[in-house]
Amino acid sequence: MSKMVIYAYMDVKFERDTGKSFALQVNPSTISYSKKIKSSYGNALGVQNQTPEYAFHDPVSFQFETLLDSTGAVTDSRDIPQQINELEQVVYEINGDIHTPNYLKVNWGSFIFKGGLVSLDYKFTLFASSGKPLRVTIMFNLIGYMDKWQAAKQANLKSPDLSRVIELKADESIPFWCNEIYGDATYCTDIARLNGLAGIKDVKPGTRLTFPPLVR
Repeated sequence: MSKMVIYAYMDVKFERDTGKSFALQVNPSTISYSKKIKSSYGNALGVQNQTPEYAFHDPVSFQFETLLDSTGAVTDSRDIPQQINELEQVVYEINGDIHTPNYLKVNWGSFIFKGGLVSLDYKFTLFASSGKPLRVTIMFNLIGYMDKWQAAKQANLKSPDLSRVIELKADESIPFWCNEIYGDATYCTDIARLNGLAGIKDVKPGTRLTFPPLVR
């Protein structure tokens, strides 16, 4: 059976791999995955049962529990403090190159979650006579991350009126429209990727392109 592995990245697009990862010694028996929508109810005084209005989607939350053991009862039994140190270097410690904790990708079979750590809770349940920990249960709480283009694409699915759809003419290009809409032609590669194109060159006239609003 494949192990759940946590991979560390240096960017929210999950393109710059740090080369660090942590494989769980014991796979979770259950995982929790939560999605929430926030609504606003206005501020009119004395008005009851107001119809809620959509405000925003909360980031997805993801929780799971695992076990570290150094008694030999499970495979890959190693020193508990050493394992915790290795884990925290991946999920908790500040990455000096980006001045923030790593961005995390959790991979377990076909399941993939991209986000960052909110909290780690340790419960030590077994000790040697010397006081050295032999077993610890760890509760992970993570929150989902999306880059601005993914967030904009998700918003467009809910509110098409927030985006602009342009049909390219013979004398137009993606950089041209990025400069017109965003005031910055450097967004062209992101727009190409968002529209499923391999690049910005050789885009034929008549091609319809979606330009989402910037998420700041």
